[in-house]
Amino acid sequence: MAFDYTTGTMFAVLSDDRNTGALAQMDLKTGLFTVVGDTGYEMVALACDNGGILYAVDAAGNMYQLNKDTAEATYRSSTSMSGSIYQSMHYDYNNDTIYWARTNGFGSKLMRLDRGDRICCLAGHH
Repeated sequence: MAFDYTTGTMFAVLSDDRNTGALAQMDLKTGLFTVVGDTGYEMVALACDNGGILYAVDAAGNMYQLNKDTAEATYRSSTSMSGSIYQSMHYDYNNDTIYWARTNGFGSKLMRLDRGDRICCLAGHH
């Protein structure tokens, strides 16, 4: 899940019986989700930057920018790291950086994701 401070909207990536990588909005009063659309990819993590741009990582380790209105996923780059099950991603407003807490069932790593061409580097591991 990721909160968009520019619109006051909570977003999530989820799977249901019709979608494997749906982008959804959550009603903060009721907790109910409304599916925006299917991204077409099995998304495992989501973050929103200070400009309201949504970023997601799929199970194959590819990073995408998501359209908040249509769920269209635009490929940004590969992290060269796959992930499994839902994971955690966060945008740090203090240093303009996205962090991805990645796991693949054999271990976990904290990755720093670059929204430009240099996509991924190790920030820590467990």
